[in-house]
Amino acid sequence: MNNAEILIIDDEPQIRKLLEITLESNDYRVWQAATGKEGILMAANHTPELILLDLGLPDKSGHEVLKELRTWYNTGQWRYRLSDQTIPHRRTTCTHSLIDTQTYVGRK
Repeated sequence: MNNAEILIIDDEPQIRKLLEITLESNDYRVWQAATGKEGILMAANHTPELILLDLGLPDKSGHEVLKELRTWYNTGQWRYRLSDQTIPHRRTTCTHSLIDTQTYVGRK
């Protein structure tokens, strides 16, 4: 079994469920949060290898969540993988910028 933990922070239950089914079928352990505040608490308690973060959350923007997470993990051990939702095949690896679609954060 894969011991890697993935945290999904998204307010849409259908998206969380789809990601959960897909990831668990590939032997990942999945944690879920529906708000930014809940996601930050879960990240603090579980230290996931990867965070799938929606930028349009009900309580705070994904940008705010990412900024808070970056203050905790600003040790050079985190990798930011950015994906443009409108161009699914385009992926960019970046360390110091934010985008206006979905942001993926994971440790090296």
